[in-house]
Amino acid sequence: MKVVVSHSLSKLEEVCNRLHNTSMDPSAEGKGSGIAFEEAIADIFCFMGFKAERVGGSGDTDVVVKWKDEEDKYVVAIIDGKSKSGGRVSHNDISDIALDTHKEKNNADYVAIVGPGFSDGTIRTHARKKGFSLVTENQLTEIARASKELGLNLQEIALTFQVPDGLSHRRSFSARLIFAIKKFK
Repeated sequence: MKVVVSHSLSKLEEVCNRLHNTSMDPSAEGKGSGIAFEEAIADIFCFMGFKAERVGGSGDTDVVVKWKDEEDKYVVAIIDGKSKSGGRVSHNDISDIALDTHKEKNNADYVAIVGPGFSDGTIRTHARKKGFSLVTENQLTEIARASKELGLNLQEIALTFQVPDGLSHRRSFSARLIFAIKKFK
């Protein structure tokens, strides 16, 4: 029996694997610090149907993500990618002044920080107060897989950026997604 793998599924695994591999290797692919991870973040959002671009460089955000809302107006999120060999992003790795500046510069509605994992305590409390969404590479991978398997629309996926309510919606949403994925397997 010949097994046929759809192109989009193999592409999904390719972008998910790249995201995972670069999340804990700041110099991955021989590129400058965190660049491969930032590119992988942009790639996975593009795969899900967003308009995403790695900007990077001094004085600007790492990734800009755009989509249209129900009223056909563009919504913008900026993403700060944090590739950490230790696997955890702490509050010392984040500059809220830089993120606020990048948000203003890009006229962004949302701010997200994507990393391999996050320390407990201060970073989570601070992110909640500032309205920054913390997203692990594993969560982003699960969302990408669910978007493909369940045909999620961009507004559903964009719950990832909403804090604090989006965070609770994301948790219950993730639980529903995991249940649905297991049901279809």
